[in-house]
Amino acid sequence: MKNTKSNFFNFPIQAFCLIAFVVLSSCSSKQQVRKEVRPTSTMVTYSKVRGRGMKKPLYTIELLDSKEVKYTGIANVPQIGVRINPITEKKYAVILKQFQAADFKAFKETYKSKMRDLPLSRIAFDGHTVTYQEAECPSELRVLVDLMEGLVN
Repeated sequence: MKNTKSNFFNFPIQAFCLIAFVVLSSCSSKQQVRKEVRPTSTMVTYSKVRGRGMKKPLYTIELLDSKEVKYTGIANVPQIGVRINPITEKKYAVILKQFQAADFKAFKETYKSKMRDLPLSRIAFDGHTVTYQEAECPSELRVLVDLMEGLVN
């Protein structure tokens, strides 16, 4: 009598190998084209963060070193989600020069009033972050904020 036990176990392994070979060979013929993603760093970040009211707009604007503006709408804004748009080399250079000329690191880290209902905004450049409320924002900082907001309007 033949050893049916060894034949019984060999068949499923052989069948499995054949199925695996067919599946893998069909997958390898379909090459997926992936766009090479270059890591980018953020040069300037501006964001509106939640205040006490739930109806305040929440969004982030990032100026990337790839000469792009990344807008992320979070809540209470016309567009929710991420949108990335290119900007010109000239506009990119002007914004960076404005931040450098304003001596951004000389700004205090916080400008808050006693009114807690006002929403907070944050702006960061070159490792320094400033958190402020509109009522207490210095005019020099407001110029920089307007530059960032102008990138998406």
